[in-house]
Amino acid sequence: GIAQPKWDATSAPTAPMPTPRRHVVAKRLPLPRLRSKASAASRQTQIHPEPVEEHIEVESHASHASTAVAFKRKDAPLLEWAAVQELEVLEAKVLEEQQLQRLRQQRQEHMSMLNAQREQTLQAEGARRELLRRWRVEAEEDAQRFHEEEAAKKQRTFETRRQFDEERREQVAIAKQR
Repeated sequence: GIAQPKWDATSAPTAPMPTPRRHVVAKRLPLPRLRSKASAASRQTQIHPEPVEEHIEVESHASHASTAVAFKRKDAPLLEWAAVQELEVLEAKVLEEQQLQRLRQQRQEHMSMLNAQREQTLQAEGARRELLRRWRVEAEEDAQRFHEEEAAKKQRTFETRRQFDEERREQVAIAKQR
């Protein structure tokens, strides 16, 4: 047979060497693009191809102190895909900013409408208060006239009664003299 070497403490490795682990990870498909309802309706008739999965080989070394993962593409460099992803991210940011701008504009329009409604309510409240004030003044004037008329009527009644009493006394005095 074949002679097997003897292992001793000096010839044995101090730690076993890690073997690289290889995994196959499916490449992430592009992010769905956000479209307006009008443009989505016009694109509904288009034929969408089936998504094709490309595989990226991931090599991870346990000897690395960090959790860095090295990506290697089998057929071409990863630069094209990174550019596409970056464009999609930029497009998503632009769309998000446009949506935020639309929301800000809507919020501003709603606030101006609410301010206009508040102003109308305040004007209506002011008109109502002015109407109540005029009504109160008018009611007080009517009450004052009523009291004056009642006082004048009482005075006339008093004068009429005094004249009647005086005429009666004169008649009584004339009747006694006869």
